[in-house]
Amino acid sequence: MVSIVLLYEIAGPADEPPALLDWSMAKARKSRSNHDAGTAGKKSVGKTGRRATSSRKLAPPASAMAYAKLREEIIDCVRSPGERLTESEVAAQMQLGKTPVREALRQLVHEGLVRVHPRRGYLVAPVTLRDVENLCGLRLIVEPAAVALAAGKLDDERAAILERWCRVGYEVTDAASVHKFHMANRAFHATIAQACGNPRLAALVDQMLVESQRLIQFGMLLEPHSDEAVHSHEALLEAVLAGNASAARRIVAQEIRDTQRMVIDGLLRHSTLRNLALALP
Repeated sequence: MVSIVLLYEIAGPADEPPALLDWSMAKARKSRSNHDAGTAGKKSVGKTGRRATSSRKLAPPASAMAYAKLREEIIDCVRSPGERLTESEVAAQMQLGKTPVREALRQLVHEGLVRVHPRRGYLVAPVTLRDVENLCGLRLIVEPAAVALAAGKLDDERAAILERWCRVGYEVTDAASVHKFHMANRAFHATIAQACGNPRLAALVDQMLVESQRLIQFGMLLEPHSDEAVHSHEALLEAVLAGNASAARRIVAQEIRDTQRMVIDGLLRHSTLRNLALALP
């Protein structure tokens, strides 16, 4: 079974989305880790009868650090749409080698946030109104199908965490709360999709959510809709838990249409954003 790993932080208050949350493998990993820890503990018992322990924590790979930093800067528009990126410049800015930066850029290319620019390096992917229409159009095909299939299939563990995530809103002037909303929004929709029983469909939903995040960032900061988002999430979860596939399909489709309208209206009314490579089709 193909599993989806959601990239969110695992530490923090109970109402924050946990990261690297892999519902299909979490229990297996936990069981295996407990077994390995017990075996290692037995082997490490010395003559004193005490187990050897290590307090050293492994640092994340340099490529993961570069990826996380670049992705955050692109989504927050610190790296403007259309901005040129080179491995050497990014490596110097982050005080890293070129290899981890190259790996990070390749991952961002895969996610659609960066484009390869032959003989010139890379470009932060531009955002166009056609992008918004195409992406939301694809989401309207994929996500309603996923939530309809997931209706009535959520286990108690998923339901409990989704109850917390669906209530996460944001304050437009608070960057931390905006970031938290992004994490919760992706986790909420991707976790429901994972219950659909089709790993390929669930993976496609998650990919669409990744590609949508920067568009949502534009729209939500220009046209705040925190209360509406929370209400929509609560209604969607209620429908999925009740096994009401038609209601779940209708609610998520309306949410996508509202997002599309919010982003397009915001882009058309704010000339400063159009100057950031926001081009009309």
